[in-house]
Amino acid sequence: MEKYKGVEHEVSLNSLGFVILKPLGTIDPVRSEILRRLKEVGDIVITKKINLSPDRAQNLYWLSGHDEYGKQLSHFEPITRYLTGKDIEIILIYNPNSNVYLEIDKLVGHYDPTKTIAGEIRHLVIELGLPYKVPVMVSDIGSNNYALDNLVHSSGSIEDLSREIKIFFDENELSTIFQSFF
Repeated sequence: MEKYKGVEHEVSLNSLGFVILKPLGTIDPVRSEILRRLKEVGDIVITKKINLSPDRAQNLYWLSGHDEYGKQLSHFEPITRYLTGKDIEIILIYNPNSNVYLEIDKLVGHYDPTKTIAGEIRHLVIELGLPYKVPVMVSDIGSNNYALDNLVHSSGSIEDLSREIKIFFDENELSTIFQSFF
């Protein structure tokens, strides 16, 4: 299991959560409400606003956007096109007494906001009547012509968590982050 070294602490991957606020999720009051709910799961270690590059968008969604044979699924091109060039916010959450990524996964809810329930983060889209189904121009006829801006992306497994953190943070940056946190 991976561990990150802080000043006097080793941070286990199980004690971390990784969340990305998608464009709709970066706008207040939605952002504030998402952060409030995430703080119920653990301490926010860092928030980092970035403009998402095409490479990072594709790396982030590669595994969920392709089947076991490497064939692109219908949502891959729309979501990567929609997020590329947009401002997003990356959040690391820490709780040494919890499998944080699992707690966040429950808190976030189903990827389709219409299948969420009150209290889940993605249900905010329904509660606030936000336009989450965003039209996107695609080149692949088999792709959806829309993307779902369901407010957040979160890691669904420990393997995803490890891979996704490395897309956005290098080892030195993580060490610096944890040293300043502890």
